[in-house]
Amino acid sequence: MGLIEKLKGKRVYLDTNIFIYVIEGSNQYQKIIGELIKSILQNEFETHTSYITLTEILPPLVKRGDRDIISGTIEFIRDKGGVHLSSANEEICLQAGFLRGELGMKTPDALHVATALNQDCSLFLTNDAGIRVPKNMQRVLLSEFCE
Repeated sequence: MGLIEKLKGKRVYLDTNIFIYVIEGSNQYQKIIGELIKSILQNEFETHTSYITLTEILPPLVKRGDRDIISGTIEFIRDKGGVHLSSANEEICLQAGFLRGELGMKTPDALHVATALNQDCSLFLTNDAGIRVPKNMQRVLLSEFCE
């Protein structure tokens, strides 16, 4: 089963590294990222992420000073990309604290996973093999779907 088939019809949380591949490009992941973007724009599955994603991807773009890329990135994630954004509210922050204690996660990773849980996502798409998710969620590694 390919990546898009695995995601179709599901609620999928996109980790920050997925957006980095979209913005920065990657020869290794170019084909699968292209398919992913097309599927997101066609609403083949429901996509979620956290506003924390913006906090994580903007610094290198700001350092380079490319305002067009910064604007395009914000627009893709926030406005027209078909991605549902969530704030880190009290419930998510509390859940993240429990995840840190239970699974030994770093704070940003715990906030992402807690947001995914809060949004009832069954799949967590990442390329970080070290990220942990609870038993009721499946971590999907992008690298497992590359040729």
